Amino acid sequence: MTRTKPPLFVGAPEAAARLGVQVATIYAYASRGLIRSRSAQSGRKRLYDVRDLERLQVRRDARRGHAPTAASALMFGHPVLTSSICEVTARGPVYRGELAVDLALRGVGFERTAELLWTGGLPERSERFRRAVSPSGYRRLASLLPRDVSVASLFAAVLPILAARDPHRHGATEEADWQRGARLIRGLTESLTLLGRGAAADEVAKQTSIAGALLAGFGVSPSRRARELVDQALVVIAEHELNASTFAVRVAAGAGADLYACLCAGLATLSGPRHGAMSERVEVLLDELERSDSVPGALHRRADRGEAFPGFAHPLYPAGDPRASVLLSLVDAYPRHRASLVFRLCEAMREARRAEPNVDIGLVAVRRALGLPRGSALALFAIGRCAGWVAHALEQRASGRLLRPRAHFVPLGEKQAQVLDADAIE
Repeated sequence: MTRTKPPLFVGAPEAAARLGVQVATIYAYASRGLIRSRSAQSGRKRLYDVRDLERLQVRRDARRGHAPTAASALMFGHPVLTSSICEVTARGPVYRGELAVDLALRGVGFERTAELLWTGGLPERSERFRRAVSPSGYRRLASLLPRDVSVASLFAAVLPILAARDPHRHGATEEADWQRGARLIRGLTESLTLLGRGAAADEVAKQTSIAGALLAGFGVSPSRRARELVDQALVVIAEHELNASTFAVRVAAGAGADLYACLCAGLATLSGPRHGAMSERVEVLLDELERSDSVPGALHRRADRGEAFPGFAHPLYPAGDPRASVLLSLVDAYPRHRASLVFRLCEAMREARRAEPNVDIGLVAVRRALGLPRGSALALFAIGRCAGWVAHALEQRASGRLLRPRAHFVPLGEKQAQVLDADAIE
């Protein structure tokens, strides 16, 4: 007997029945980017993605008992642990009481922001971020890497080497790991010279800021305006509560792993296309738009195919991601920026009443505005987020707790709730 495959898309009445809401609510969810839709093969009706409906149903069921609540906690659901590092609000993340976008607009540098996350206080200046590895050390490593190595693979190779060079990394005090975290961030930034796209390691090492070293490593003149824009991007991306990579960091820290190993866990998770590497999916979308004669037309065709819009919507910011808003405004004010296609994309999405941009769009806009090479949006994300990872690793270590959630056993063949392959994953 042949089984009929369950539908991937259903009409608005069935979608409403599945969630127990009015049809108008389904339209509202779709306009906010919570449910993906596509045109029906005939007529003007639209069909709605069943996977998205199941995700929303899980959220609703989370309010109906302990077991469903626990099951949904790992899916943008109820809080699973306490932290004093960051609070996510409608205005964006708040770092130790300081609104992240305000820190960026006030010109508080990335180094000072990192120290705020680690120590709880905002210093007048930071002295911790010094050169981590001698240029000759990078030259030896360069011979082992392929010429077309990606940023994610580069960082994954560099971190264990930095760890191996540090015999005192185990059982370090909190203050020692503040200094270690600063050296580690500096080391990852300077390792960008191994990509062979920018200045020599000696020149990059002379830069006094992480922003300047990053620009020089990618071959862009570290002018004052360029440094400011990179600094602001690093600040707004530095921390975001229990996102996937940060949770991985805390799991490693709870198991007693050293700081390098904790950040390796974070980088491995960040490299996934549903997290930090989402920026590459945004780049592919922009490639598609560059080949099209009409941005709105290309987006309409993508919607008809039931394809997602990477870089748009965020479950924690239904009204729009404030981090994206501030980065786009900063890019728009940047002289002779090269991110016009990003703005045309955002405008077309807005006119079609689709979802608002999230921080991945903002980072790609910064990358294009500065003329940084492809892949550098992920570098901005990784280097910036290292600041938050260090803070979370130390907080989890101080708690003395091993993170070991339980699984709800379901016999093979029974239906399991699926998580939406969301475009907004950070």
